[in-house]
Amino acid sequence: MTKTLVLSLFAIACTLVVTAQPQSTDLTFTDDLVIPVLPVEDQGSTGTCWSFSTASFLEAEVKKMGGVAIDLSEMFFVRKIYVDKAEKYLRWHGKANFSEGSLGHDVVRMLKVHGALPEQVYAGLLDGRERHNHAVLVRELKKFLDDMIRSGRIANDWKDRFASILDKHLGPLPSTFSYEGESYNAKTFAETHFPFVLNDFVNLTSFQQYPYWRSIVLEIPDNYAHESYWNVPIDTLLQITIDAIEAGHSVVWDCDVSEKGFLQQEGLAIIGDNSGMQLTGNQDEIASIAGHRQTSFASYDLTDDHLMHIIGIARDQGENPYFYVKNSWGLYSGRSGYLYVSLPYFMKNTIGIMLNKDAITPNIVANMQDQHH
Repeated sequence: MTKTLVLSLFAIACTLVVTAQPQSTDLTFTDDLVIPVLPVEDQGSTGTCWSFSTASFLEAEVKKMGGVAIDLSEMFFVRKIYVDKAEKYLRWHGKANFSEGSLGHDVVRMLKVHGALPEQVYAGLLDGRERHNHAVLVRELKKFLDDMIRSGRIANDWKDRFASILDKHLGPLPSTFSYEGESYNAKTFAETHFPFVLNDFVNLTSFQQYPYWRSIVLEIPDNYAHESYWNVPIDTLLQITIDAIEAGHSVVWDCDVSEKGFLQQEGLAIIGDNSGMQLTGNQDEIASIAGHRQTSFASYDLTDDHLMHIIGIARDQGENPYFYVKNSWGLYSGRSGYLYVSLPYFMKNTIGIMLNKDAITPNIVANMQDQHH
C-alpha cells in the first residue's frame, strides 16, 4: 500500500466522508491491504463462528509475530468451552446460558488455561464425516445437565459422563501427540507455538447505555463469562479497527447479520442497496448513529449474531473504503468465503471487536488510561 493511500484511508476514517456509492450489483473492488491468513473453513451446521474466527485471528497474530501460522483445531476450543459452560450452568442451577454461542475472548481464555491442538490432530469429525453438525450433540449435553439439575443432585462423576458425550460426537482428546517430529500435549504445544499472554488482547464495544472510556461488562447472552469490554464512541471504534489493519493486526468482529443489506451470496454487507449513502462525519451525525445503535440494541434489533475475521481494507470503483472479511461458511459462501463490509454497515451493526492491544494507537490508549483513573 502506498503512503498516499494510507493517508487517504486515514482521512476517510477520521472524517467518515463517504461518497454516493454504486448499486450493490455494480460493485467492483480493489484490495489495498490484506493480512495473510490460512484458507477459509466451514463451521457447518454449528453455532461455533466464534471459534473459527478467533482461531483464524490467533493464526494470523502468530504470523505477525514472526512465527508460523499453524491450522488450529477449532473443535478443541469448542469442547473445552462446553465444559466451562456446563460448570457455570450447574452452579447457577440452570439459570445461566448453555448454548452453542460464545465469544472470541473465551477462546483466548481456553488457550491460556488448556492449550491448543493442531487441526490435523483433532478435527472433531468422526466416521468419515466432512462437515460439522452439532444439533444432536448440543441436545444431548443440555438434556444431561437439565436432568441432573431436576434430580436435585449433582453426581460426583458428572464431568466424566459429560466428556463421554463429547467423545461420542467429537472424538476423545489425545493426552499427547506428535507434531513435526516433536512430542507435545495441548499445553506445551500452545506454549511453544502460540506464546500469547492472556491480556495481550482487548475487547471493545460502543453503546450509549454504558459510560464511554470505561471498562464494562457487555450484557449479551453469549458473554456467559461476563468478560469486560472497553466502551468507546462508535467513530473511535471504527478508527481503532482501521488503525489495526494498517498496522498489520487483524480483528475479530462480532456483528449483526440480520440486516437485509447483509448479502451472503454476493459477499457484501452494505446499508440498503448501497445507493446514495453519505456520511459527513460531523458530530450531530455521529451522535445520530450512536443513538440509533443504542435504540436498536435495546429493542433487540441489533443482536450478537455472528463473528468473523477482519483481515484487510479494500475500495470500490467510487473510492469508498470497505473492510475485507474472512467468514467461516465455506468456500461456496460469498466471494470464495470472503466478503466486503462497508464502513456504514460496520458502524451500524457492530456489537464488539477483539484485537491485540498493541494495535491501538498511543493517543487512544492514553485516553482510556486517563479516564480509567
